[in-house]
Amino acid sequence: MSEATSDATLCPILRDSLPRSAAGPYIGVEISTLAAWAHTGKHRDLLPCAIIGKKAFYRRADLDRFVESRFSVTASR
Repeated sequence: MSEATSDATLCPILRDSLPRSAAGPYIGVEISTLAAWAHTGKHRDLLPCAIIGKKAFYRRADLDRFVESRFSVTASR
């Protein structure tokens, strides 16, 4: 969110969400990668996003779950 936007003015559902510009760095991928995944549907089951206007938002819990799933897949190989 922009620094000018306080949590008090956000929709309650978005309070624990990150815009794509923050979600990419949060999980260690390029913003363009998240945009491509959303466009193609890759990881849609693990990493859903809400499109509001021209912005995409990701729930922090979904981002954390996605990263955790990557560890689980890597460890089992």
